[in-house]
Amino acid sequence: MTKQPERRAAPRDHKLVRVFVSDPADALDEVYTGWITDRSKGGICLSFPRLDADAGNVLMVQPVSTTEGLPWVEVRIKHRRCKANRVEFGCEFVHLHGWERTLLLG
Repeated sequence: MTKQPERRAAPRDHKLVRVFVSDPADALDEVYTGWITDRSKGGICLSFPRLDADAGNVLMVQPVSTTEGLPWVEVRIKHRRCKANRVEFGCEFVHLHGWERTLLLG
């Protein structure tokens, strides 16, 4: 059976990218490490062993491989899913300047 091409307006890219994530609402100002498990033109899916955040929260994301001084990308959590020992967040880009997708491709 051959795999059918995606018919979405913005097809998803499933390349894993390791990222740092900061939650501006976190009183401890802790930086978490997670993964982008897929991405599209409008947003990303983030996966973590643990992170207490809810739909509507804004997170700051930056690839681990990013050179110091590049901006963090702002995303808003649209939905949250628990999977086995991980939590996944479906997120949309807050601002679309064009560089967000390039920066998060790793």
